[in-house]
Amino acid sequence: MICKDSVVSPECIMLMGELVHSLLERSKKRGVAKLLRIQSDRICIHTGKYANARTRSQCTRSLRALEKGLIAGLELDLDVHAGHGITYRNVGPLASMPGFSEFNIGHSIISRAVFVGLRQAVREMKELLDKFCLG
Repeated sequence: MICKDSVVSPECIMLMGELVHSLLERSKKRGVAKLLRIQSDRICIHTGKYANARTRSQCTRSLRALEKGLIAGLELDLDVHAGHGITYRNVGPLASMPGFSEFNIGHSIISRAVFVGLRQAVREMKELLDKFCLG
């Protein structure tokens, strides 16, 4: 993903929230704003670690890391997306974080649609997002 000249070029970069935060913090601390030049107007933070958390403490740590990545992306005026493993059961805490512009939840919706139909599956997810989204 990161080229020889430190340019990140894919339209939507899939990075763990911790990595995004770490890279951006390192560049700020060194005072080198051009250390990481992102040629995209958005990033997508991988939520798999959160989705696969087995304990409350793992979940809490993962959510903190995702929030740090979200904040770091927003500080660079990027649209921040989140995805991978987001379901009807775990979307709430993510949707409660102000700043995400998109959630990649298609797999969950289509899986649910097998049982209730696509219209109902979309309606249910939209209701959850409306319930939890802060703004």
